[in-house]
Amino acid sequence: MKRMILAGVILGITVTGCSNDGQGDSASQENSRQSQVILTDGATSHATGVGKVAYKMGSLLARRADGTVKVMETEANVQAGDVLGTSKDSYALIQMNDGARMTLLPNSNLKIVDYRFNKDAPQLDSAVFNLLKGGLRSVTGLIGKRGNIDAYRMQTSMATIGIRGTDFSSRLCATPNCQDDVDAPAKLTDKQPTSGGTPATTPADSPPGLYVTVHDGKVIVAQPTGSALSLERGETGFADVAALAKLPEPPAFMNVDTKQTDAIEANNAAADTTQQAPVSSSDNKILLEIRKQDRGERNLCLLTYMANKSSDTRYLNLFAIRLEGEDGTERNPSIMTNKDPVFPFNKELEPGTKALGWICFDIPSATWKPSAIDFKDIMGDRIIKHQF
Repeated sequence: MKRMILAGVILGITVTGCSNDGQGDSASQENSRQSQVILTDGATSHATGVGKVAYKMGSLLARRADGTVKVMETEANVQAGDVLGTSKDSYALIQMNDGARMTLLPNSNLKIVDYRFNKDAPQLDSAVFNLLKGGLRSVTGLIGKRGNIDAYRMQTSMATIGIRGTDFSSRLCATPNCQDDVDAPAKLTDKQPTSGGTPATTPADSPPGLYVTVHDGKVIVAQPTGSALSLERGETGFADVAALAKLPEPPAFMNVDTKQTDAIEANNAAADTTQQAPVSSSDNKILLEIRKQDRGERNLCLLTYMANKSSDTRYLNLFAIRLEGEDGTERNPSIMTNKDPVFPFNKELEPGTKALGWICFDIPSATWKPSAIDFKDIMGDRIIKHQF
């Protein structure tokens, strides 16, 4: 019964009278039935999912639209209407059906308000999420890229985030410097954080509100009043009920978030690659070449060329990079975007089109060398691989 109490803490459901040995009085048992808490592995659910749990560290719960609550394990389906909740020191990476990925930070609640994706009907695409608490990193998929650019929306109590082919992080802070995410108990309520005042001029003193950092692409942060802020790669914005502004640099906690989500993305990519059979670029009629290497003391950049020689449009995401040390040890590095032109990590390639740009990442030392780089063909669910 300890896990049932945990469900109540994370998702704000009151479950009383539960003892460690599972015994309780009739009133508490009735209360448990009314709360509709079902502690089953969501991976066994037969309901149609709009995505799945690709990676999980710690606790992740989902409250369904009918009020039932499920403990989510890796490969569990997520559904439209779900409210997902992480506990302290917990992370979860959600892979949506259109290829989008969302990494939930600790003590976070995210609602999947609406999600519609049909490979053959881009005009019907819709992805609407509501960040109720905490933070996440979102790498967008096909929705918002192949039809209506406004089909993707990330809502918060402070503003709505719209995307233009984007990798971004967002954090909803109820206290200065987001200390609430560290110390406050994880509990979902109908009340969302509110704040007032103006943003700080230095990241060491960051007031409550919404923070958004763009890692790639572009976002539009829009408030109900009609005010809007455009943010591009490398920029950070702040919003609360009284302000909407671009910051000179990200707050310290946003930089920490980026490093943590980079590591989670790398771990997930390494695990997922081993589960899928690679397909050569010639089989897919996709030409993938590394035309130049630019090596620094602690980083390496690859001039990457890709061309679509097929008769179909391909949607390709940078999936994984693997490094190899002198002793044969492998690792997945953190991606950086510090050399122009940057290769588009999420790229739609129409027949006969191509892409060229730099992919940069950190290396432990000059002795480490790249061993492979993989792109994922979202529509075909295949891996395009380049071996060094």
